[in-house]
Amino acid sequence: MFRLGLVFHFLLPIVLGATEIVVDDKSPGCRLEGNWADNLGDNPEGKSFSSAGTVGGKYLYTSKHGRWKRTGREKAYFTPDLPKAGTYKVEVSYRASENRSPKVQWEVSHAKGKKRSTVNQRGDSLVWHNLGSFEFEAGKKGYVAMVDDGGESACIDAAKFTLIKAGAVEPGKNPGSNPGVGNPGAGNPTGGSGGGSGSSGPMDEVIGTTPEVSGKPAQVLNVGKDKDAEHTFSSDGKAVVRIGLMTYGRAKAQVDLIKADGSTEQWLSWARENDSDPSPLLVNGTPDNESIFEEKAGDPSARVVTVERAIKAGDKIKASLSGDFGRAKPVLRVRIFE
Repeated sequence: MFRLGLVFHFLLPIVLGATEIVVDDKSPGCRLEGNWADNLGDNPEGKSFSSAGTVGGKYLYTSKHGRWKRTGREKAYFTPDLPKAGTYKVEVSYRASENRSPKVQWEVSHAKGKKRSTVNQRGDSLVWHNLGSFEFEAGKKGYVAMVDDGGESACIDAAKFTLIKAGAVEPGKNPGSNPGVGNPGAGNPTGGSGGGSGSSGPMDEVIGTTPEVSGKPAQVLNVGKDKDAEHTFSSDGKAVVRIGLMTYGRAKAQVDLIKADGSTEQWLSWARENDSDPSPLLVNGTPDNESIFEEKAGDPSARVVTVERAIKAGDKIKASLSGDFGRAKPVLRVRIFE
């Protein structure tokens, strides 16, 4: 199932004292791209696996099976809100196993640039891996990210930033930095086809390198099965939709724009007969080819994508999910900016 740092981030980052910040996979500081399974039953086996020692009682991993199939663009960004500038030790936790990748790539973005490390995740226990110590500015200007699963299963749980030495940091670049690229851990980028969707990273994600939106949404509509959600804009603004029609039966996702003059425009429409139906999302009637992918021929899967558009004051957004999804969990979330 696609997570994309989107639907399940309700917990705040954990602050342990004044010098240790932990960002869990369920916190607002974590942003996910791609397709992820978890240890609580949302996985190919349909089983729950031990959460012992994990932060928040859950971990995520990339898979090769079913609707959880990895896309090759899975990424996970952990962005802390650091209370002060200084040198921090950066650690990441994951559940090791013998089927994990020995070539998982992690990237640390710090005040002096970026550094990548290769981590072997094979083993049989929960691991806190030390990626090193780096200088960071205060606030949300740095991150640590799992940027490549090495072609096999990779696991994520949390990231920890421990202050070693406080002090002012002079931002700079090193030869390995990427000039002109913003902090992909701060939000989901836009781009792609089909009217402004994005599904890959600097991916980020998501998936380019430019954050999808900035600022805090005035409202978030999390749409459930057979439960419409709507919002009327009191001022000019923008609607940002995350949508992914994962289903085992006949189902539909739809977002309409009802204008102030009473006319209705079908902005987003996505109908699928089952999990083998390759029908993509339609954006103003145009197929978004990023919304469906095939890891192998004849086995289509839905991909969560982001679509946004400007909305005028007095116009209304109406979103709905309907049908028989089976064990699948579709995604339809609308963020309102006005």
